[in-house]
Amino acid sequence: MLNRDTVRRKLEDLRELGFREEEVRSLIKRFPEVLGISENKLRQNFKFLVEEWKLPRNAILSNPAALHYSIEKRLKPRLNAFRALMMNKSLEKSMSYPPVRYLSMSEKDFHTKVVGRFAA
Repeated sequence: MLNRDTVRRKLEDLRELGFREEEVRSLIKRFPEVLGISENKLRQNFKFLVEEWKLPRNAILSNPAALHYSIEKRLKPRLNAFRALMMNKSLEKSMSYPPVRYLSMSEKDFHTKVVGRFAA
């Protein structure tokens, strides 16, 4: 159970990342586990998603679990896969979901629906 001070700090961390009050509430409602993410991981993941994945804040709001994923085990490998696959110009035109949705796919689905489909 999180104490009041911890929750207050998490709310402040989210505001410092640029989320407005109503966005913070929405984010917590969609993914309450965000309150358990360390400040360091929260900032690192947010920065990686915005700077490397080029995701707008509203994309992160639509899939806040992305703030919890491992950079080394999920975010970087999927970004690298997308970069390699983007050489195939048909990928971008045939993507059925916004990029943030591909982050939440299981490894099996990601490899089946993305890598296996476009790597050929």
